[in-house]
Amino acid sequence: MINTMFYFIATFLTIAVGYCINSFIAIWVGENKVLDSVSLYCLLFVFYHTIARRPQYILKDVFALYKELQLISIAEAIATLLFSYMLVIHLGIKGILIAAVLAIIVTNFWYFPVVLYKKIFNKRPVLDFCKYFFSIGLTGSILWFSNKYLPAISKQSFLIWFVSSCVYSIGILAVLLMAYFLVFKSFRGLCGKGMNVVKDVIIHRRK
Repeated sequence: MINTMFYFIATFLTIAVGYCINSFIAIWVGENKVLDSVSLYCLLFVFYHTIARRPQYILKDVFALYKELQLISIAEAIATLLFSYMLVIHLGIKGILIAAVLAIIVTNFWYFPVVLYKKIFNKRPVLDFCKYFFSIGLTGSILWFSNKYLPAISKQSFLIWFVSSCVYSIGILAVLLMAYFLVFKSFRGLCGKGMNVVKDVIIHRRK
């Protein structure tokens, strides 16, 4: 249930940041400083991955699985250096961002949950990978649709940007709530518990 919640949070924040960030950069430092598509999506992937896998990092600390997962941290660092060396020559800073994504995919992305689920739950992380791919696929689809069919966030002023970003984020929140509610039983349970908490608070205040 908590795992699903973090996938929901990661999806929402990644979409909101991905759609609004370049307009903010344009207002703050100028149009010539906005991120190109490759750099933006590399940063968004790392951002999404970090949030989505947060419950697993917490479990690693709770169950003290440092020795079992130490090797993959070293492997990820080495992979990042190797990919960076190969790509930075041809692509510059963009190559470092791509290298960071590739290093996560070939190391942390698959090894971390496999070891964690085997040590703690004694099962394969099939459902976790399904949630990961569903959420990141949904993120990419909504960002693609937003960039292709919706008007860009206003760059006239910080106030207009903030209001426009809030309106967009509220709309995305509604869409994601509906999607996760329909797809994930654990999310429906989470929403039910949340509604019960709200009801208890309202009843307590009336008393």
